[in-house]
Amino acid sequence: MKKLLLRSVGDDFWGRMVFQSVENGAFYKRYPRDTAYYTAESFEGEPEYPLRPEIVIEIVE
Repeated sequence: MKKLLLRSVGDDFWGRMVFQSVENGAFYKRYPRDTAYYTAESFEGEPEYPLRPEIVIEIVE
């Protein structure tokens, strides 16, 4: 089972929550009313692909 350690880095211009990987600096996004996380190219980049449901997300400070 894969685990991603993410930290919140704020909201983008469109109000999507932006997270960054603690391990490699990759960006991920989540819509306020959605439970899925999506890959993203950058802080302001468009959400791209949803993460597989079996990937465990842990939010760290």
